[in-house]
Amino acid sequence: MDGLCKRSGREAVALSAILAITSMVAPVFTTAASAAKGGGAGLALTVVADATQVSPGQPVGFAVTVSDPTSGALTSVSLQEPLPAGSGVNWSLASQSGSACALSGSPPSQTLSCSIASLAAGASYTAHVVSATTSSSSGAYSTTATAAVAKQATVTATASLAVGTGLISLYRGISNPYGITAGPDGAVWFTNYGNNAIGRISTAGKVNIYPDPSISQPYGITAGPDGALWFTNYGNSTIGRITTAGLVSHFTDPSISRPHGITAGPDGALWFTNYAPGGSIGRITTAGKVTNYTDPTIDNPEGITAGPHKSLWFTNSNTGANSIGQITTNGRVSSYTATGISEPDQITQGSDGALWFTNTYPPSSYSIGRISSSGVVRCVISVET
Repeated sequence: MDGLCKRSGREAVALSAILAITSMVAPVFTTAASAAKGGGAGLALTVVADATQVSPGQPVGFAVTVSDPTSGALTSVSLQEPLPAGSGVNWSLASQSGSACALSGSPPSQTLSCSIASLAAGASYTAHVVSATTSSSSGAYSTTATAAVAKQATVTATASLAVGTGLISLYRGISNPYGITAGPDGAVWFTNYGNNAIGRISTAGKVNIYPDPSISQPYGITAGPDGALWFTNYGNSTIGRITTAGLVSHFTDPSISRPHGITAGPDGALWFTNYAPGGSIGRITTAGKVTNYTDPTIDNPEGITAGPHKSLWFTNSNTGANSIGQITTNGRVSSYTATGISEPDQITQGSDGALWFTNTYPPSSYSIGRISSSGVVRCVISVET
């Protein structure tokens, strides 16, 4: 078969150029602190972002506070804060300590201006501005406020925030997670291999953990056709099921052996890989009936996904195999090899109808592979950093 997996010098230059262009046009998110302070002998200023990172569609805001840390009153305090502009951003004054502040201008040029007649000793004045964002608002937003009072040095303070889909948040209480999938309830479900539990995380970041005595080193997980989540228990060689309410059940069969990946098939059943010994492909109905398929070409299968032609596609990770497998819903197995397939692990169908997979070993072969539905490996893209 055709295994055109080496990239020419011209292609390498082209890929480098594409990566360079991508880095130029991709949104840049600042890592600056969300609050900054400025001050002199008789005037202090603070600007604080409501949140340092938000997703598009979530509101953003800044709170600016000018204060008098001295033992005497300050009079005729002025403040100016040009507000950052962006697509879909329109600032409004949400609240203030009195009536000394107002917004002027319209997007993309808006400014918060304050004229405070008097600040008593130890007193402060706060104004809070907010804006909605949209799917096109991704980017970094920074604002600098300037405050002044007669016969004293001007003070400034700056705050920054970021809006973007590329922002990363980390959530605690999770132990060696492996598999992850979107659930039918709008949340994301995952396997906690380290503490024998199934996890659920809402898109707002709320985490729920569901332990059960039947869960043992859970590995892969997928949404099933019955509205539940199905997962593989590598530790006790069973297939698990959990409802969105957290009710856990499990299914046993002598043919289930160290299962790894699992996916919903085109036939309404769940299909999974039996990693050892040797390996096989399993099928389980939502009623728990298990069928096992063996073939000499199946060798330590790992990942599995539904693909074109009502087939399941899987990776054969054993070094001696280094192949991509295909199995029809009636159990007919095919195997595809090519230069460039190197201990493949995970696999998924792309929007182009082809199957895309990860090459995981050795380090010199770290790459992403693509195989067409007819079994042709056209290119393996390897990007070194």
